[in-house]
Amino acid sequence: MKGKTIFGWTLIICLCFTPSFLWYYLGEGASELSDYGSITHSLGEVAGLIAMTMFALTFVLSMRLKFIENMFNGLDKVYIAHGILGGSGLVLILFHPIFLVG
Repeated sequence: MKGKTIFGWTLIICLCFTPSFLWYYLGEGASELSDYGSITHSLGEVAGLIAMTMFALTFVLSMRLKFIENMFNGLDKVYIAHGILGGSGLVLILFHPIFLVG
């Protein structure tokens, strides 16, 4: 039973960080991480990417799909994941403009 929940969270974490990996490997990559200004700007971009992915996943989690419910071993645990993703996404989206300015 616990393995299902771990699989669900692992899938969500992988989906959340996939856009940042694509941003790094398909974009400018390490050349953007040369000085303080570019590092904070890149952190702002990554925070925005991950936050928007988290918000998109909260919509998917709130659809009450049976296979997602089975992945998390119950609808109550799906809504807990929904709340955690929404709160984490809000924090990241608040840090997004702060890092872009820095």
